Amino acid sequence: MILLAGAIEQPVYPIIAVRDGIVFPNTENVLVFGRSKSITAVDIAMKKDKRVVLLMQKNTTSEDPRPEDLHQIGVIAEIQKIVPGEKGEVNALVKGIKKIRVIQFTKTEKDGYLEARIVEVIDDVHEDEETQAMIKHISGQIKRAINFGKSVDLVFLMNILNLNSANDFSYQIAMVLDIKETER
Repeated sequence: MILLAGAIEQPVYPIIAVRDGIVFPNTENVLVFGRSKSITAVDIAMKKDKRVVLLMQKNTTSEDPRPEDLHQIGVIAEIQKIVPGEKGEVNALVKGIKKIRVIQFTKTEKDGYLEARIVEVIDDVHEDEETQAMIKHISGQIKRAINFGKSVDLVFLMNILNLNSANDFSYQIAMVLDIKETER
């Protein structure tokens, strides 16, 4: 079950369409933005509160996605650092903050970038003994795989072994699964 948490006046943020990869709450990713709309959204966010909404594209080959080309569930992310690229692109370290749903697009591609009013989505997660046992079991399997020589990103390993929240644990695991983006 998904619950929506909203106030009378929901905040508005610039939108960045993401082709590949998903940013989950409480995870960090390096993303490369090359489209002018995305770079404009990054610039606006950096001048404001460093926050953008990241939405996955439904069709990754679309060069100029419109609101209807984007999934409505995404994440509000904080841009922690940007490094300009050699070809005009922007490399950004982003941290997912909260899961969100777009409730209204307030600016469209005609404005040079997308912007939307959002509301937080709260996952209804039951953290019972069975869930904690499953987390412990999966963590043990990860340790076992590493002992057998499986290479794992050190940051991922540190995060996964120190998490107690079922939600955060599932986000970390989903980031490394070798499955289609839409299945994550």
